Amino acid sequence: MKPIEPIQTVATIRRARRCLFIAIAITLSSFSSADTALNVSQLDQFKADLTDPDTKRHYTLASKQSAIHHWHIRDCMRDKGFADNTATDNPAWQNALYGKYAYCEDHHIPGIDPPCPSEKVVLESVNNSCFQTSYNKIDWSSNIINKASRDLPEKWSVDATDPVMLNIEKSWSDCMHRNNYDYKNRASMYSSFAPPMADQAIRHTPVKEQDDVKKAAEACFASTLYYQRIKSYTHTLRVKFFSARQAQLESMLKRYQQAEKVANESVRTYCAQDRSAFIKMYQENKLINSTAICDE
Repeated sequence: MKPIEPIQTVATIRRARRCLFIAIAITLSSFSSADTALNVSQLDQFKADLTDPDTKRHYTLASKQSAIHHWHIRDCMRDKGFADNTATDNPAWQNALYGKYAYCEDHHIPGIDPPCPSEKVVLESVNNSCFQTSYNKIDWSSNIINKASRDLPEKWSVDATDPVMLNIEKSWSDCMHRNNYDYKNRASMYSSFAPPMADQAIRHTPVKEQDDVKKAAEACFASTLYYQRIKSYTHTLRVKFFSARQAQLESMLKRYQQAEKVANESVRTYCAQDRSAFIKMYQENKLINSTAICDE
């Protein structure tokens, strides 16, 4: 795995926030007043927290995490014998920071750069670098938001192959069969009412027979409780689906709050250890240019 750039740009966070807002809005709009068993207050709070219009909360956390990442890199490099940016032209310094074979990830130029070893060796080189090990210590805010926007589906629907739905259709189909009509399901019946086509595989029901078919169909809908069963089952699925989405959003919120807590604790610790150095690291990320970070 190559090092992932931790500097979270305004555009990146804005895109992730927009996707998350859409996903949450759709989830919230899918609840009705009848869904009294569902607690939507936490979802409302999550939307307010993670889709705040000015996105200041996201930029603040991203800025803190970027500064913390720089701090971890500095400590890692010191542990490997390199002082702060004193030997940037030294190949050993570059190897410690990014990995000896990091150039093999994206920038290898055949005939100019040395040959690349096996992929396993390259990955070990990169994953053991100060950049990547420091990156892995942080639960990045953009990762949390991107995961939420990725995992939340945009719409809810019933699977056409759902066994319960198929059984409901079969009950109706069996009833129709007892009335001397053979239709696999309701859709195939209505499709048969369409004008016949030369290449149409669906059997056509003559117009003169359609009224009788419809009467039999309505009787079977009633006797098999077709619509009542579908309504009850789809409601159960819908409640289950959005309850899972609610739990997922709540989990994301807790994860985000934990990331904020860890970042704030780290900021206090590092400011106490070396105030000027940490303020400089905080300002370097260019998301929020402030010297007040150590006074929060």
